[in-house]
Amino acid sequence: MKITVVGAGAIGGFLACQFSESGHEVSIIARGETLQPSAEIGCNCTRATCC
Repeated sequence: MKITVVGAGAIGGFLACQFSESGHEVSIIARGETLQPSAEIGCNCTRATCC
């Protein structure tokens, strides 16, 4: 399934990663402070683990 997440802040970014890890093709729409880092280095999904 193709999914577009509008707003790639904390919650939108989290949801985009969840959809991507589930095998969906994800596009993200960002603006402002979120746009520049995403355009420069791309988006990477990493999972933090707790002890």
